[in-house]
Amino acid sequence: LDYGETTAAALVRKLTQRGISRDTAIRVSEKLCQLSLIDEERFARRAVRFYLEKKCLGRSRILAEMYKKGFGREYVNSAMAEIEEEDILLACKKQIEKKFGGSLPCDREERRRAVAVLSRLGFTSSEISRAEKED
Repeated sequence: LDYGETTAAALVRKLTQRGISRDTAIRVSEKLCQLSLIDEERFARRAVRFYLEKKCLGRSRILAEMYKKGFGREYVNSAMAEIEEEDILLACKKQIEKKFGGSLPCDREERRRAVAVLSRLGFTSSEISRAEKED
């Protein structure tokens, strides 16, 4: 916990990797949650904002990252509900600027590859189109 925030599931995983029984790790994790030393709801909101604003990822990629980190579905859904469409479009625009100099390539094959890159970053084709048109 000294190194940064963690989820209850991630703490259980880390403790069991260090040789602590799963039952003990779960009890420790539950106790830390009760003491508010692990606040997954707050951590989930901060993580979603980080992935959106700093990493400039789209919804589906943020979801994947959140589940990979071990966040519970209820915390992820709550944090994701706070994302506005404008935030997603801004993140997509930033990626277009960073990776393609501000606009997608005109060549059909290069454009297809660019859209594939943005899709892997979690953006839908409609978000990509809207982000490009709003410039």
